[in-house]
Amino acid sequence: MYTAAAWFHRFYMRYSMEDYHRQDVAASCIFLATKTEECGRKLRDVAKVVCSKVSHIDIAKIADDSKEVEECQTSILLTEEVLLEGLCFDFVVDSPQGDLVDLFEACPNRPEIEECAWSIANDSFRTPLCLLYPPKIIAAACYVLAERAMEGPHSSSLDARIASPAPSASLPTPPSQNSQESGASRRAIEYFGFNEMELLSVAGQALLLRQWNSC
Repeated sequence: MYTAAAWFHRFYMRYSMEDYHRQDVAASCIFLATKTEECGRKLRDVAKVVCSKVSHIDIAKIADDSKEVEECQTSILLTEEVLLEGLCFDFVVDSPQGDLVDLFEACPNRPEIEECAWSIANDSFRTPLCLLYPPKIIAAACYVLAERAMEGPHSSSLDARIASPAPSASLPTPPSQNSQESGASRRAIEYFGFNEMELLSVAGQALLLRQWNSC
């Protein structure tokens, strides 16, 4: 699903929603992703799911040879041609989930924090962050934000969790010398070995994700 979502955002960096309907593009992204990720699905099955979601009809009530399914299949194939061109046939997508799995193994934490980080990473699919930051930046931001959410508003701030061990004036709202950084967040930051510019990216993306999840 992350692969399809990343392609969806990449597509609309080059094309307008006025020219290509989001539902057609989303369906084509999913259909193409099932092929590149080696979890193939029949075109008809994808089309039936799309028709079911768009029309709010039980999929069992949609006939395989219905006019709607036929039209949807045609739309998916036509849009797929444009999608392939828009992607420049570059199908490689690295997801933050892979980095999160590595982080969970290297720095085990409470299950609820890991589950929250995973959920935030899944929610990030709805934003174009995958085009703006590398996966490890997204993974770290999800992890730090999840720990902050689980520990509550009176725990260490995001700045304190993300700040370099040697505070820099270029980091947002540098933490005071008395702030107590979360040990798990600190281990996560150290695990990825971020430099100062990457720390700034983690901080900025954590704020964006927090704003998105609070909407």
